[in-house]
Formats: sequence, structure tokens, C-alpha cells
Amino acid sequence: MPSNVSSRDIVMMVDDNGDELAMLSEAMEHAGFGTLAASSGMAALELIERAMPNLIVMDAVMPGLDGFETCRRIKAETRFAHLPIIFMTGLKEPEDVLNGLESGGVDYVTKPVNIAELLARVRIHIANSRVAFGARVALDATGRYLLATDGAGQARWTTPQAGSLLAAAFDLSAVDVKLPDVLASLVRHLIQAKEADKPQPVAGSDITIAFLGRTGPDEYLFRLANASAGGV
Repeated sequence: MPSNVSSRDIVMMVDDNGDELAMLSEAMEHAGFGTLAASSGMAALELIERAMPNLIVMDAVMPGLDGFETCRRIKAETRFAHLPIIFMTGLKEPEDVLNGLESGGVDYVTKPVNIAELLARVRIHIANSRVAFGARVALDATGRYLLATDGAGQARWTTPQAGSLLAAAFDLSAVDVKLPDVLASLVRHLIQAKEADKPQPVAGSDITIAFLGRTGPDEYLFRLANASAGGV
């Protein structure tokens, strides 16, 4: 096994073409990766519930649930939001590439796939994801009140402290929930304004929120504070 590939690195391939799926699986295994394979978007959604990969390589165009919608559904789950997804596509128009990135993909390769190029991208994105996920775990341990959202203003993840603050402020029963409309609207405004580190009050609560910056293809980081307590 190559020294730069961890035994924990598992790549899920999703492609409705059986020959391509077999070829990709063989190439990944030869490169030292563990592999999971799914022949449809729905099969991928079922498989990911049973086995968590480190990265997904997804065909964009598939019958039924296509790759873009499959990606959106995966990214909608907070526990999977950190997973990098690379699209394989024969679509080369700018709007098609943009569609893939907006759905949550981190990269794309065009068909026919150059295996050496794909392997290089897989290694890079797994390494980047591990660093980012490690940073998130570290933030959880520091007691900071941080919230990450997508561009539409919906939560991707929170530190435990921020989740508890939101739950108390908006009478929520769980941390991993849809953000209240008032907060989602303010988040969208702050993303568009691009004014970093300027706390803004959240209507109907004692919370302030400050935009810290973009942390991923469709991920934005915010700091929360309890205004009535003089900050947290």
C-alpha cells in the first residue's frame, strides 16, 4: 500500500455503468484505497447509511436520481456534510460544472476519466477533508460558539455550545434542526454583504451573530454570542 494512503481511506464509487464501476473499483483498490460501490443514486444513499466513506466519486448523469440530486441529499445530512464528492461527467458546459459545485461537489473530472488525474484529486481532497474535519473537532473542544451554514442559510454544523444556545433561544428540542426563518434570512444577508466580524442582533432573541468567512465550496462560518450576557 502506498505510504501516503491511510488504511482508513475508503472511496465510494457511484456509477450506473457496471463496466466503469468495476474499472474504477479496481483502480482504487490497486492504489491502496478501500472501496464501496453503488450503481444508482438511491443505492448510494442506502449504502452510506451502513458504511461511511472518506470520499465519494459520483457519476453526474444517471437515470432516476442523478448525481447532483444525490449529492444534495447527502450534504443535507449534517453527519455527511464534510464528505468530499467528486463528480465524473461528460457535461462540459459552464452551467453544468456550476450545477455540480452548487449541489455540494468539491471537484469534477470529465469522461473518459483519466485514472492518474482522478487518483491525484482523490488524495488531495481526502487530505483536505481530514484537516478540515480535525479542525472542526478541535473547535468543538474549545467551547466556541460557532455555526456553519450553506449559502441558503441552513445549518451544516454547529459546535455543541452554539447548538445549545440556539436551542434555548428559539425553544428548539434538538440541536440539529432547520434554522428559524429570521436567522436563516439574516445569515443570507450577511453572506451577501461580506462584512466580516461585525456582530448583528438576531430579532426575537438575545443572540448576536457575526460572519467570519467562507470555509468551503458552499459553507460559511459564523460566531454566535449571547448579548444579554455580554458575549460568550
